[in-house]
Amino acid sequence: MCIDQMPIPAQTNDCGVFKPFFEGLCKTYGRADLFDLACMDAGFASEANARQVDEAGKAYVLSIKSNQPELQKEGWRVLATQAKTQAPEAETPWESDSSRGWIKRQLWRTEELARWGTWTHLRQVWLVRVLARKGKDGPERVLEDRLYATNLVRGRLKPEQILDLVRAHWRIENNCFGRLDIEWQEDHGRWVRRSNGLPVVSLLRLIAYNLLEMLRAVHLRSKAARRAAWQQLRDWVRDALVWPIHADPQDGEVSPATP
Repeated sequence: MCIDQMPIPAQTNDCGVFKPFFEGLCKTYGRADLFDLACMDAGFASEANARQVDEAGKAYVLSIKSNQPELQKEGWRVLATQAKTQAPEAETPWESDSSRGWIKRQLWRTEELARWGTWTHLRQVWLVRVLARKGKDGPERVLEDRLYATNLVRGRLKPEQILDLVRAHWRIENNCFGRLDIEWQEDHGRWVRRSNGLPVVSLLRLIAYNLLEMLRAVHLRSKAARRAAWQQLRDWVRDALVWPIHADPQDGEVSPATP
């Protein structure tokens, strides 16, 4: 599901509009029973953004990459040694992946970097390693290592829940953004640029996306229905809306209405 959005002005980027976006998100959904954690890509990883989330009484989990070079360097220094000398705190079973063969995930974490530098709200840094192999019994290799910074206290999530959280985060990209970009072709320039056309069209797209996502996830749970392509799903909804049936009062026959 996609619950909110904000157009990004051309002179900035997603990190640059995080402050007003998060303020609006908290105003609408900020009650403790609606959400208490923000999981964000490396593009949002700044001390100021992390502090804003922390001061709002929420938890953050930030992917750390080269845009935070010093924190990334310190994270690797501590956790690379752990990964060589210690068993992971948690790991998933091997599972089949359509594009990468068989994969599993492992977790190490440290509190050594708590309150590091100006990141006085930082409590933990995580290393999540993805291992891959071509067959069930093939040799394994490190596919990727990812670092995450968080203000979560140790014990708030079990190690297994951390791996579930990291995996669930990628559904944002693979499900929501991937579907809007690929199946819905959102970036192909079909936008209204006059007046408030951009936010209005974007809002209508999200309403349609959420309706179809709910239809697929909640109501079409059989294997056959879940294999239906997005184009087929859209056609079903379109037909239901555009071609409603009506009874002819003259002869009682039922026929499609003219769109």
